[in-house]
Amino acid sequence: MIILGVGTPFPHDPSAAILVGGKIIAAADEERFTREKHAQDKFAVEAVKFCLKTANVKPEDIDVVAYPWSFHAHLGGVLPYVKRCWLARPSQALKAVTQLAKTYKDAVKKLDGSLRGAGIDPRRVKKYFVEHHLAHASSAYHLSGMKDCAIMSIDGAGEFASTLFAEGRGGKIRKIKEFIRPDSLGRFYSTITAYLGFRTSDGEYKVMGMAPFGDPSKV
Repeated sequence: MIILGVGTPFPHDPSAAILVGGKIIAAADEERFTREKHAQDKFAVEAVKFCLKTANVKPEDIDVVAYPWSFHAHLGGVLPYVKRCWLARPSQALKAVTQLAKTYKDAVKKLDGSLRGAGIDPRRVKKYFVEHHLAHASSAYHLSGMKDCAIMSIDGAGEFASTLFAEGRGGKIRKIKEFIRPDSLGRFYSTITAYLGFRTSDGEYKVMGMAPFGDPSKV
């Protein structure tokens, strides 16, 4: 089986990876080809082409396309998010509900745009929409070489989840607990990034790199 992973659910860092017979053959970020850091708002066209070429696979050979964003998970997170935000941020709560259809269309548009640009017919391939944090957890667990382990995934947010605690056992992942927006360590990190004068979804790696050189005695 040939599986193509297309990572474009968010404005930053579009990417692609390809598995043939269960083995990872290639993976690449779009920025490597566009020479634009993070390739903001771009489709993963060149990244997909690179993966196909490296794996010596034709567009029509793709069996499955995996996408690290699930509308089902997004829909399931709406009500908890609204309950948490209604009093403090009613406009955001209302926006989450009224823009459900647009959110789904935008996500599919990014996926299909990447496929079409690389010569793959979106109507021909099977698409699997994977929960964002499960995708993170899988990439950590299934490449770790461990049979059993504890898993923690933290970012700004996937659908509505921002943190996942899970366990990996015998090749399978079981979710233990999730935290949803607005509780987000990733968003907090981005806020500090902006406070320091860097751009969010761009300068976080600079803050991370600078952190070890900080001198707490100066604070």
